[in-house]
Amino acid sequence: MPENKQERRKYSRIDIKVSVGVMVRDLGDRVFIGTITNLGADGIGLIINTFLPQGTTLFVNFDLQEGYKINGIEGQVIRSREAEDKFFSAVRFITLDAELKRRMEIYVGSVLFLKKIK
Repeated sequence: MPENKQERRKYSRIDIKVSVGVMVRDLGDRVFIGTITNLGADGIGLIINTFLPQGTTLFVNFDLQEGYKINGIEGQVIRSREAEDKFFSAVRFITLDAELKRRMEIYVGSVLFLKKIK
């Protein structure tokens, strides 16, 4: 998809700053630490210090909130670009069971609702 077209998403996303561990099998099971910049039930925006080409498969681990750990979600890089001295990658989740997807939708919806309250 060309960069200038608006990406249509089935699920809402929120801007968020959460530390994430990223394991990339294609690079010999290397693990990187990065930051999630946005989150939805369909995927994440990710900043790390390594370029991940489109199509790279990875696994992510992060704490969505205290006591709510997300482990081993498989994702695929759908787009990457350089952002200053780091790299931004859009990652679409490949394996996300229905219950976890529902819980993430509720989390995102709750944050969006709370943002409207003064």
